Amino acid sequence: MMKSLTILLAPILLLTLLFSVVGLGNVFAADTKSNEKDNFFVEAAKYTVKIKARVKYPFINDKRGGRSGAGFLIDKKRGWVITNRHVSGHHPESLRVMFKGGSYFDAEVFYTDRLLDLAVIKLPLDKIPASAAEAGLECTSEPVIGTNVGAFGHPFSLSFSGTRGIVSGNRARRGRSFVQTDAPINKGNSGGPLIDLTTGKVIGINTSSFSKRKSEGISFAVSMVHACRVINILKKDGNPSPNHLPLAFSKKPDHDDGLVVSYLYQKQPVTWPLELGDEIFGVVNPNLKAVKNQGELLHELRGLRGHAQIRLKRNGDELTKLVPLLPRQQPSKQVGVFVSGAIIAPFLLRDDEIQNINNEMMVHHSRGASAARLAGVRKWNYLVSVDGKTFSDPVSLCLHLKKAESQLRNINMRLRRFRTQYASFTEFSMIKFKPKSVRLVGRGTETKSCIRR
Repeated sequence: MMKSLTILLAPILLLTLLFSVVGLGNVFAADTKSNEKDNFFVEAAKYTVKIKARVKYPFINDKRGGRSGAGFLIDKKRGWVITNRHVSGHHPESLRVMFKGGSYFDAEVFYTDRLLDLAVIKLPLDKIPASAAEAGLECTSEPVIGTNVGAFGHPFSLSFSGTRGIVSGNRARRGRSFVQTDAPINKGNSGGPLIDLTTGKVIGINTSSFSKRKSEGISFAVSMVHACRVINILKKDGNPSPNHLPLAFSKKPDHDDGLVVSYLYQKQPVTWPLELGDEIFGVVNPNLKAVKNQGELLHELRGLRGHAQIRLKRNGDELTKLVPLLPRQQPSKQVGVFVSGAIIAPFLLRDDEIQNINNEMMVHHSRGASAARLAGVRKWNYLVSVDGKTFSDPVSLCLHLKKAESQLRNINMRLRRFRTQYASFTEFSMIKFKPKSVRLVGRGTETKSCIRR
């Protein structure tokens, strides 16, 4: 009887097991589809690119030589890719881009920012694959601490790789705003997207990290909220360059932030009718936008032209002041003089009325083992005079050096730099060398000449 019952139940048990396996398989299939749908790294591979650049004539905040990194497509119709400025360079001699599964092709720098480590690259439209997608951008709100994020890029040449972490905070460093994360950002990640893994939107541009020898899990990305302001202004054919800021600020006592006016510069292209001790707390555009650090102030003023209304506290009262605005020159429009391995050009700073009262040009680069370097020309030196003459613009300096080059004669160059000396912080030097390969460098210059296009 028992044997007969076992034989009778066996097919039923087999069918039950079969249906269970099929059902479990459906669950696995559903989970797989769900994972595929929510796998934002797979999507990131469709809009992330590899970038290779080479800079021959670097200005300050740039370096000579080759570099590589990542970027991501933000506007397919315009062919715009966004990346870090330190990846593309301001004036790259060569700039090449590649989508996943494709090959490298030439591109060009469309815009670089003086404040943010940000560049917009323009691609030939016929080189963008049909399968490429635009990145979704989070342009309205800063990420919340604890948000799960992923950094995508090409760390140490491991192409199209993703790493995970969380948002650790939103930081203001050196007058700039960043998203802090513990997601690993290594060499090759620069310029790639930092992705919110709950929405799939890009919240930042991977930029840098603290040294692994001194810290662990401290990396930074340019805030996408701030980058989007630049992108939107460019789309309207506007100038997104940050405005001149003729003030110096102190933090509020016993606070991590604050915009207390501590110095008023009087020789900037614009001056503001403020007083020492005024505390700026907002910009009216058209509604009140609160600001608590320099990065936020510059962000809210970006794109505004003519004048802006700022809100401030003075002696316990809240006031509105109308201040004039003027954008700074775009770094990509910088022009300088190349001579014997060195590049000399203007470099305007807010505190020039204190540090550079004669509007002297600065040495932006001095190539190792070049004639200029061996003679004593160093980066950050100010050019006081050449052959007893002073120069404040690249063209007149170029013409003078070009004439000396044609005469095969030495020039006498006088330089100064900040260095502790006996009872002073300034060191002056007088050097002599024969100028060679004199030319203007930068966008809009003719090769081997002192003529601008």
